[in-house]
Amino acid sequence: LYGSCRIDRAPAWSFWERRGSLMAQNREQRAAQVASELEAKNAALITLVGDMGGRHEQLTGAVRYFEDQYVQDPSKEKIELLTKEYLADALNTVATDVNDIASNLNDFLDLQAEAVDSLGTSLEMANMRLRMLKQQHGAARFQHMRQDKPPPPTDARKTQAQDDAPEYNRVPLSERLNKYSAVGISLQGEAGGAASS
Repeated sequence: LYGSCRIDRAPAWSFWERRGSLMAQNREQRAAQVASELEAKNAALITLVGDMGGRHEQLTGAVRYFEDQYVQDPSKEKIELLTKEYLADALNTVATDVNDIASNLNDFLDLQAEAVDSLGTSLEMANMRLRMLKQQHGAARFQHMRQDKPPPPTDARKTQAQDDAPEYNRVPLSERLNKYSAVGISLQGEAGGAASS
């Protein structure tokens, strides 16, 4: 009965692993969606800023044209009216472009903030999974190290050891030390004898 009693905790962990796996899949899908939206917003911003540069060139060209017409045409009021209408339309277009750029930039920054938040969540989930794996590994090692059966009797170990190796005869420490006690003296005697000859 001692060895047969086991507690299996795998179902509880598998629930959390499945939940974590589903959450990871959802995060990966959302991250891919955010990445594609970021690319689209980036392309739109580049296009809008390029269009703004083109509008500047168009406006500069229109101003030169109206200056030339004002100098050459005798009906100055008509040219002034056309210039005012054109500039009002141009300013309206520029304001619309600035509004579009601001809106796209705001969306772009929101998407980047969401990507950073999801990265933080991903790191937290990875940390949680690492802790779970460490705990599972520790439980498995503990289970492996745990002795489910009582150790064999000491007599059985002795007979097994006797079959493999010769019996060890214990020698007292004083005998072992006395064996080497004369070594230093004999070396000094030989060294003294060699020095005298």
